[in-house]
Amino acid sequence: MTLTTDADGLLLACKVQTRAKSTAFGVVRDGEAIVKIHAPPIDGRANTALCHFIAAAFGVPHSRVSVVRGAHSRHKVLRIAGVADVPDTLQWLRADNAD
Repeated sequence: MTLTTDADGLLLACKVQTRAKSTAFGVVRDGEAIVKIHAPPIDGRANTALCHFIAAAFGVPHSRVSVVRGAHSRHKVLRIAGVADVPDTLQWLRADNAD
């Protein structure tokens, strides 16, 4: 399910690894995109950093990215509102097991 579409935009299933050396995408594993976030999981800082990172990757304002499920979990589903398709640079997110 890494990336699906609904009436409001795209849904991205991801597993977040906090306190990483740098913020970056990892691989797609078990239907989730691995996202490494530099911020710690304290007071919502990691979720905020995650939303800002995803917004920049998809070229939308950060206000369009929200955590739909898993706000207090490593496994999250994010909504990128108002986006109909994936940018060419992120097409690899559509793969089920891209390593």
